[in-house]
Amino acid sequence: MMRKCFGWLMLLAAVAACGGQAVPPTAVPATEPPEGTGGGGEGAAVLLVDYKSDPPMIAIVDPATGAEQGSFAAPGLTELSSPRVGGPFMFYLDQSSQIVKRVGFDGSVTELRFITSGTDYFQGDYLPSSDGTMIAWGTSVFDTSSGNDTHITLNVANVDGSEQKAILDERLKDVSILPQPIQWSPDGKFLYYTDEPYGIGGYILFWGGPDLKRVDVQSGTITEILPDTGCLCPMTVSPDGTTVAYIAGYGPLELVLHDVATGDERRLSVDAGHLQAGDIVWSPDGKALVYTMAISNFENPESEKYAIVRVDAATPSQTILIPDDQRLLQTAVWPTVNAVWLNDKDNNAWQMNPETGEVMLVEEGKRVVK
Repeated sequence: MMRKCFGWLMLLAAVAACGGQAVPPTAVPATEPPEGTGGGGEGAAVLLVDYKSDPPMIAIVDPATGAEQGSFAAPGLTELSSPRVGGPFMFYLDQSSQIVKRVGFDGSVTELRFITSGTDYFQGDYLPSSDGTMIAWGTSVFDTSSGNDTHITLNVANVDGSEQKAILDERLKDVSILPQPIQWSPDGKFLYYTDEPYGIGGYILFWGGPDLKRVDVQSGTITEILPDTGCLCPMTVSPDGTTVAYIAGYGPLELVLHDVATGDERRLSVDAGHLQAGDIVWSPDGKALVYTMAISNFENPESEKYAIVRVDAATPSQTILIPDDQRLLQTAVWPTVNAVWLNDKDNNAWQMNPETGEVMLVEEGKRVVK
């Protein structure tokens, strides 16, 4: 199970505590993909990755039945590669070459060399559109030669590198943030991103940003959806773009449903004792969502427990589908109305009935790609 232990600039100092492996100090570790990404719409295939094979193998499975429909290899893929699904492709950062690659479900690999932060290590994050035809990437490079400025960029382009547009290209004084792309609209017209800070300390299981902005890809116009909330809020936008769901607070938590048009918010308390929550996933029809909440323990992670909650968006009301569980079942994708896909602490893939919470182990040793 991948864990975020400390802020990115403090990662090397936290390696011993987390039991992970060091990444280069200028690299942004991509341990978990942002929420609300991947797919290609309702009924899109689910990908399960086996990190133990060499090269790692990815199984293509039916989203409803779990039946395997094919497989392909992903050379250079590691658990730090942050794989993402876009249409009939998987995108990932090859950790050895620091190049973003696109591998088709037929196994064909393309290097997207135009995606770069201009340094030896890719200092940023990327996100393909739902159909895999476009890609966005944000970068953040700390430049001591220019008086401790941080150079931030946000770009979008077709996956062949054509029609590249610079949405942001700025130098910030004494501020370290990453314009993190977190979601595309299903039609590819809008990109959502957050100004994610560097250097935040703490034992963080579910990562997010303090704000949310929407880019009109055609015009480049940026619209603020959420002002700075003051927290690292896991968040995702409903399929129709009308509602943002996010986890707010430190200590007692709330799930907030924010109306994009009016700014009105409905707030639901996260169950007491669960001091971290995230991995919010909307149903394909936007009528419900699920999220994971955790009883966390930095000193003894083996004692942690996760629970999974369903929220009816119209009411809104909450139901705990899976109570606190030491398998650490964690929401991943909801590609078809009757099946939510989960991961656990041992990188096993599960299906969950979103009405009853009944779970079924689908594949041992294979992790669902978000």
